[in-house]
Amino acid sequence: MLLCLDTVDLKVDKNDVVQLFVQVESICASGSVDLLEADRWMRTLLVIDESYLDVVARCTGEPEPWAPYLKLAQLLYEATVGKERAKADYTRRSLRNVSFMYARRKLGVAKANLRFQDGSFSDRLLGMVLSNG
Repeated sequence: MLLCLDTVDLKVDKNDVVQLFVQVESICASGSVDLLEADRWMRTLLVIDESYLDVVARCTGEPEPWAPYLKLAQLLYEATVGKERAKADYTRRSLRNVSFMYARRKLGVAKANLRFQDGSFSDRLLGMVLSNG
């Protein structure tokens, strides 16, 4: 999985983007995720990058296009155990970093810092590194 040998190909046409977005929102609204689909969802979330978030924002009009994907990543983390939880944590952290960088570019440093503030060591470290740039 981490070697990108089994990645998901995200389609970027409007219908596919909106369909995935709605599907993710639906799962988040239900508050539970099918564990049989957990690996596929983790692989999907891992390939989301800033460019894809730009496409999501254009297609959906959402000001925070990352939000439902991060909620799904959190649901996956909470629903899994053992090795699967470690994968879910990696997925969640990776997507959070992508989302932070997207927000930083779109909203500015101060708003992104406020939006993604949680006081974790990695957030403080990332903030120190990026404040010099």
